[in-house]
Amino acid sequence: MEMRKPMMVMMSVAVATALFMSGCEGEDGTTGAVGIDGLDGVAGLDGTDGLDGEDASKLASKLQFEEIAVPVTDAEKAGINASAKATNLLNGYENVVGFTKLMATSYADNNETYGLIKDYMDQPLTFADGSPYICNGTNAGVGSGLDYVSFLNSPEGNGKMYMVSQFECEIGGMYINEMEQDSAGALTPKPGTLKFISQAAEHGGWVHCAGMKTPWESHLGSEEYEPDARSVEDSLLPDGTTGNAYYDELAKYFGGDANKSNPYYWGWTPEVKVVSGEAQYAKHYSMGRFSHELSYVMPDNKTVYGTDDGTNVVIFMYIADTEEDLSAG
Repeated sequence: MEMRKPMMVMMSVAVATALFMSGCEGEDGTTGAVGIDGLDGVAGLDGTDGLDGEDASKLASKLQFEEIAVPVTDAEKAGINASAKATNLLNGYENVVGFTKLMATSYADNNETYGLIKDYMDQPLTFADGSPYICNGTNAGVGSGLDYVSFLNSPEGNGKMYMVSQFECEIGGMYINEMEQDSAGALTPKPGTLKFISQAAEHGGWVHCAGMKTPWESHLGSEEYEPDARSVEDSLLPDGTTGNAYYDELAKYFGGDANKSNPYYWGWTPEVKVVSGEAQYAKHYSMGRFSHELSYVMPDNKTVYGTDDGTNVVIFMYIADTEEDLSAG
């Protein structure tokens, strides 16, 4: 029993030594310094320059129209001449060019003559030599002839189509006729439907220039170069003429009585609606009096921009009270 005591003493010393050597954890070390940034990368090479664009002044030369012969005879000069084709020089594509003559001034149908001007009693006018007063720009009439045509679908939804034409002569004229369309889409005037549109209730028409087909399928016309009322007053003679051939031409409309003319009769915007195949004509005085070149209706069917044919003039804006009704605004 006494020999085991030294061993127990040694074990106690070993345990004590182990406990002594197992000390507490030390404190965290200091954070190291920030490293140095790396070197920038090498810039890439510049891209290749793009190709130069086309010179806009040369683009028109890319489309080439087939030549036509110079008109020599009076008939050729008065006719319509057009190239038979146009070639796109960029791709060689050829486009056929053509037109279809629906009718021309002096076309006769339904006891009417297309382009014939009539007086305040809706009776045909004649020139001094007795020939009919046809507004075509090539005779003794003051004006340039047929100016604008509207193709109107019947508002009744019956599939019918009408053509309203206006003529730009000092004494303005308008005509209406029904159109026929075949399965290929080709249009032809329907025989027996040509009618003169009377403007007598509104003192006749005057220099009908540009026009438009309204969104509600009516014809919106114009009366440009309205007579200068001050000039008429200053130069008025006892017989009602002024010495201005442009204004004095209107005397023919009133049977030669110039005193029936009034400069304020003209310079407005006329509209033609088709109701049951008949033309309903009216002038819209609320749209203002000026040299109406074109009245253009906006998508809201109320706002209309009116252009004035001249130099250093203005553009007008008209807003109707009610959609598709230009009688008040």
